[in-house]
Order: sequence, then C-alpha cells, then structure tokens
Amino acid sequence: MPLETIPDRLKSDHLFLLVGGNPLPNAVAGKLLLREGGTIVLVHSNDTAAVAGRLAAWLEMQGVQHISYAPVPEADALKIRNGVREKMPGDSQKSVGLHYTGGTKAMAVHAYRAVADWAKEQKSTPVYSYLDARTLRLCFDNGISRYVGNSVSVKLAQLLTLHNWELGQALTHNPMPETTQAIMNHWQAFNFVKPDNFNQSAFGKWQQHVNSRCILNRKPKSEEELQKTELKMPDADILAALNESLCKDLGLEPTVRVFPLAKGKEVGFQQLRSFAQFFDSGWFEFHVLNTLEQIKENLGLTAIFANVVASHKEAKSSQQTELDVVVIRGYQLFLFSCSVANPEAAGNRSLLKHKLFEAYIRAKQLGGDEACAALVCFADDPGDLEEEIKLSIGTSSGQIKVFGKNYLSCLSAEITGWMKKQIGKEG
Repeated sequence: MPLETIPDRLKSDHLFLLVGGNPLPNAVAGKLLLREGGTIVLVHSNDTAAVAGRLAAWLEMQGVQHISYAPVPEADALKIRNGVREKMPGDSQKSVGLHYTGGTKAMAVHAYRAVADWAKEQKSTPVYSYLDARTLRLCFDNGISRYVGNSVSVKLAQLLTLHNWELGQALTHNPMPETTQAIMNHWQAFNFVKPDNFNQSAFGKWQQHVNSRCILNRKPKSEEELQKTELKMPDADILAALNESLCKDLGLEPTVRVFPLAKGKEVGFQQLRSFAQFFDSGWFEFHVLNTLEQIKENLGLTAIFANVVASHKEAKSSQQTELDVVVIRGYQLFLFSCSVANPEAAGNRSLLKHKLFEAYIRAKQLGGDEACAALVCFADDPGDLEEEIKLSIGTSSGQIKVFGKNYLSCLSAEITGWMKKQIGKEG
C-alpha cells in the first residue's frame, strides 16, 4: 500500500513516539504519520535511551530532519506529563500526534493526558494511534484503521541495527541450484522411503565422506584448512546426475570428480565452512529459499535471504547466530529453521523442538511482535510437534508453524497459505 493512503488529516506536524524495547512500531509510525518538515519527539526512559538513539538514526536516514528527546521516568505520573508538556510545539497552529505502541502503561496514560490537556487549551484535535502487531494495521482513536504491512520497507541490515544486532553475511540467491535439486532428488528416493538404509546408500556414504574431509580431530577445520581440502565423488552411476549438477554449478567440466572446496567462494559462499555445510544439511535451506522465490511476487515479499550470520553488538565477536532462511515483507520478518534430521532417531525430536523454539525467540528479538517463525523438517506429525512447542512457549499463536515431510511435495502452497494468514488483510 503506497504511503499516500494515510490521509493528511491523520498525520502530524509534531509527533510524539513512546519508546519501548521494540523500535519497529515507532519506525513505521515515524515514517508514515509525520508531515513533511515536521518534528518527532522520542519519549523514553533510561532503559530505552539506547533504543531511542538507534531509532533516531534510522529516522534520520528516512529523511526526518527534526528529532528531539524527552527522557522521563517509567512510572512517575507528574514527571511524565511535564516531560511531554515541555516538548509541545510553540506554534499552536501545528497539529500534534501521539503514537503509544511503545513505552510503559504509565507513559501511555500520562503522555495521553498531557497531549489532551494541551490540545484542549489550544482548541485543537490531536491524533492518537497505535500499531496492531496482529493485524499490521495503524489504528486511530477515532475508529479509523489503515493496513500498513507493506507500506514501509526495512532492509535486513537496518532491521538488525534497530535491535542492536549486526549483519555478518547473507545470501540472496542459491549459488548451487542444480546441486540443491539433485540432492533433494536423492533424499526423496532414499530418505523419504527407507530412511534406515539411507546411510548405506551411495549418496549417504558420500555425505559421510564430505563430513570426514571437513572435520579435523573432531572439530570443524579452519578456513585455511578448508582452502586446501578436496572432495571426491565416487564413480557410481547413481551419483552421475549429482556429479553433473555439481560440475555445472561450479563451472567445471562434467567429467571432473575431484572438487576443491575453495571453489565455494567463487560461486558466492562467504565462508568455506558454509560451503562444506551445504553438502551435509545446508542444501535444504536453499531448497526452502528456492520455494520462497517461487511465491515472492504473489505474496509481495521484499527480500529473501539464506545462510544468514548475525551477532549482537554487545556480545563477544566469536558469538554469532546463524539463521537458516530469513524473509522480509515490508517491515515484517519471517524466520525459517530447516532440518534434515531423522525425527525417529533418538534425541532428534527434542532437537527439532529446540530449533523451532530458538527460531521463535530469534524472530522476536530481531523482528519484534510482528515476527513469525517456522520449522521445515521431515517429521511425520508436524501438527503434534507444533502443538508441543506452543505449549512449551505458552502461546496458541499462528505465528509458529511446522511443515513436515508430507508438506514437502506442495511446500510453496503450504507456506503461501500460512504466510497469508500472518500478513493480515489489506483494505
């Protein structure tokens, strides 16, 4: 929905934003509700001062020229009202708005009263609003609401920065499309039908070879060691299609059967460790990425990333978080966790639950209340698995989803149906 769908009468010359732990609603409100040349006042507590600073930096990048701060206590009624009152415009002809999605309840109540008192004195009508995370609608106190799910586009790096995270790497395309499909074909032929025999299949043995070549003394090899590592494809007819696909993706002659891992950087992998992981389980992330690319236009998805590495700016440099697949639609984040683990093997069900739980927590950390998380796996009972993790978290929200083995043949349709329910309704 284009920006002009927010009527000018709902915008303000002087906009107060109550800052809470999640800066995203205020970023959306600041972008959509401020008139050109207007002023934004960030009302924050000591605990959210840093959040206000990051929000101000983002708003400045969007062209907002006038930003001021109103530091107030979280729960002191008088000081909150006075703090807001002091930031009222000197010109009584300027319209005033208050967006109260963030901040504490006390801040919302007393900022509201401060604005109402000022407006009564000036004989003006203020604009009050909040952003509904469930419906992605800006709601106004006069009963009007506007769908804004795709009105503001936030880049992945910007979204992370708003939450004090930093982007390390992210791939926007599948650098190994032919190989991804070839591996998926092997999984459909062997692991889907007879998983107990998978490790004894030619492909299963080759995966074991890859893992053994990329590990040294039970630890992953360093980038320097992987630079010198080669993978060998056995001369087996059943692996001919895989070998041909691998050669095509790496730009090698189809007869080649020895593959230097160093080729990974040439096709787009920023770390050879990620390239090595591709052959073990990373290929499944790119299969999901390919699926999402098929529905990107239909759903109006802004960006899709795989193999994302991010870190919190206050964490140690070695503490990085890996995200399998990240989707952004406007300002809403979807995080997909992908697993090829056999759900029947001992301990793997707990592993799958942990992956979805972690994805849900990360999604909320990076995307706020609007964010959604899904697990794509080979479970035969995805519904039961989904309910188990919802019970663990204490939610019945549709923002959590599990796609199991039976969904994989129609994954694009299943993901489309789920995402449509989460992005709200336009109009």
